[in-house]
Amino acid sequence: MASLFDLSAELMRIQALLDDAPDGEIPPEVLQWLEQTEGDFASKIEGWASVIGQIEARAKARKEESERLRQLSDMDLRRADSMRLRLKDIMSTTGQTRVETTRYKVWLQTAGGKQPLQVIEAETPEEYKTTRLVEELNKDLIREKLEQGEELPFARLLPRGQVLRIK
Repeated sequence: MASLFDLSAELMRIQALLDDAPDGEIPPEVLQWLEQTEGDFASKIEGWASVIGQIEARAKARKEESERLRQLSDMDLRRADSMRLRLKDIMSTTGQTRVETTRYKVWLQTAGGKQPLQVIEAETPEEYKTTRLVEELNKDLIREKLEQGEELPFARLLPRGQVLRIK
């Protein structure tokens, strides 16, 4: 019994014979080959198709399992975020800003980055707006003016929040 790869080489040879034959004519070598390999060919193709089906079934099962694990991961992350928020609130309420245990150091820290900004869009003058595809607020300019001490009736800087650090 020839392997599927041997069968593939035979099929390429048969294709070449058919390509060289006059239009609509089947060479005798091709007819002879079909008679000799008909049963062998079908069983090889059946085996090959079976392997394809097994691989596809395994891929489907793995995909379903990965989706299940992703959902569990998302649930764990939401739970951890909720617990982190509760711990931050408890530490803020009790005035504890730093706690060191035998395994962890936990502390509250003022958030970095740009300071939060509150803007009343309807009251914002045009000079504090920029137009790209749509008109939008130029928050960098507004923040810069506020940080320089300028009073803007339509905007104010908000206090920085706190983040919880655990190491």
